[in-house]
Amino acid sequence: MKPSIWIFGYGSILWRPDFKFSRAVPAQLKGFQRRLWQGSTDHRGSTALPGAVATLRRDPGEITTGIAYSLEGAALKKALKDLNHREKNGYEQQKVTITLDGQSGTSALTYIAPAENPWDLGGPSEFDIAARVLHASGPSGSNLDYFLRLYAANLALSGPDAHLNMVYDLIEPDLSKPQRIWFEALHNDPTLLPCLSNRRLAP
Repeated sequence: MKPSIWIFGYGSILWRPDFKFSRAVPAQLKGFQRRLWQGSTDHRGSTALPGAVATLRRDPGEITTGIAYSLEGAALKKALKDLNHREKNGYEQQKVTITLDGQSGTSALTYIAPAENPWDLGGPSEFDIAARVLHASGPSGSNLDYFLRLYAANLALSGPDAHLNMVYDLIEPDLSKPQRIWFEALHNDPTLLPCLSNRRLAP
């Protein structure tokens, strides 16, 4: 039997996994809240102005909606190597238990940037996050592009996330007409998420 694991994605892995997977399905992680409390100097910001990207914090009453990817066989080792490099700025690989296909108790791996890591933003307010999102930019693109993709992905998954909603409400008045049109198209794009379009990176 081929070795296999599930990877739970809740940030950019939602729309850009960049690894081979055999299956992608919506999943829920109970007891954690998603927060834009991690600074990004390697992807969506700079050392002068780190971008705000997603991490998880424990909260017994919260549920984070994301996508679980099944990795199998030869693709597994390469995917983990690539993910360890991609998430190198403060993130740690952790085992979690997710709800998959309506059934709880599925073991998975995810990447979490813990509090007080070198890139931790320290629990900023949504106002501070919105200002950062509107102005930060890095090698992988603007922080605004990251946020709007994350927000659209969460809307597509119908996941409750008051934190993301508040940040969007703060930045929405500053969006230009082309940005609004782009976001609307993104929001309605059936190929945005692998679990909705059934696309996969085949072995």
